[in-house]
Amino acid sequence: RSPIKEETIDRMRLDEDFLTDFFREHINIS
Repeated sequence: RSPIKEETIDRMRLDEDFLTDFFREHINIS
């Protein structure tokens, strides 16, 4: 297991959470 891969996976998870929250907010606004 390479640290870089782990970091990338964590980052992808963070991006996914961010996008989910973003879309949720966007849907609530419209």
